[in-house]
Amino acid sequence: MVPLHYTVAAEQLNALGLQSEADGWSRLVVEKPFGFDLESAQALDRRLHRSFTEDQVYCVCNYLGKNTVQNILVSRFANLLLEFLWNRNYSTMCRLPMRRRAGSRNGAASTTRSGPCAA
Repeated sequence: MVPLHYTVAAEQLNALGLQSEADGWSRLVVEKPFGFDLESAQALDRRLHRSFTEDQVYCVCNYLGKNTVQNILVSRFANLLLEFLWNRNYSTMCRLPMRRRAGSRNGAASTTRSGPCAA
């Protein structure tokens, strides 16, 4: 989904009561970066938080694991021993937990988690 539709989707999920955690947890995952500049990103953040709390909103970077996934694919197909085991008949899931420096472009020193359960 393109960032333009993030707020509409969040509002519709809220209208349907799907942000409620009465029967379990509920999360909203958005791809970053979103917004065109700081002002639009902050406006989007405010609108998302009208429907979801801070601990329910996860911002993930889909580009972060690209090299890792490519390396796994090369290992799988280049190694005949692994290739026949790493297929739909024997694997149900591949989880890639990763760590990276937060704000690596701006030099921030803190570390964040990344991936589907990033906080």
